[in-house]
Amino acid sequence: MGAVLGDARGGGRGRAQETARDTSDPEEAEDTRDREAPRDEPSDAAEDDGEESRAPWWVAASIVGVALAAVLAVPVLRLLRGRRRLRSGTPDRRVLGAWRELRDALRLCSVTPPPGNTVSDTVALVTDLLPARARGWAEVDLGWLGRAVNRVAFSPGVAVTEAQASSIVEGVRRQTRELRLSRGRARALAWWFDPRPLLWRDR
Repeated sequence: MGAVLGDARGGGRGRAQETARDTSDPEEAEDTRDREAPRDEPSDAAEDDGEESRAPWWVAASIVGVALAAVLAVPVLRLLRGRRRLRSGTPDRRVLGAWRELRDALRLCSVTPPPGNTVSDTVALVTDLLPARARGWAEVDLGWLGRAVNRVAFSPGVAVTEAQASSIVEGVRRQTRELRLSRGRARALAWWFDPRPLLWRDR
């Protein structure tokens, strides 16, 4: 009988231990899952940090690209406008376009003709800015331009011929080039990237 009681007590302890293991296993499994779950979080955080660190580079690259495109667009737009002024339209319009190109060049040299200046006064301002070696041709080129501008403005019935307009246009190109080169190498290069002439009104 003692053996039976011992077996009963032994069996009871065994069943109690199994019950304890059975009841503790789910909690241990949940604790294990809870401890293992956060292991994935550092990798997710690392990926987020990587994306955030890459984003400013894309933003910076976009800003630089837009700024570069704007800078390069200035000389292109100015060349297109100069070509339209000097090549398009009637001879009279081309003469007036050459006059506007010369006035823009004068303003790029930091000289703005006063509102009351005559054509001859403006031509004299340009001539004074040119180097001595260029003044011989300047008197010829700008003299033709001044006479043609006065003719178009004050004698509309006297037409300017195609040949005259072409000569005047070439002369203005020559003198504006001399003005640009007389400013020094750095300013001559920056000349084409100055956006101000695109904002000046034609007068």
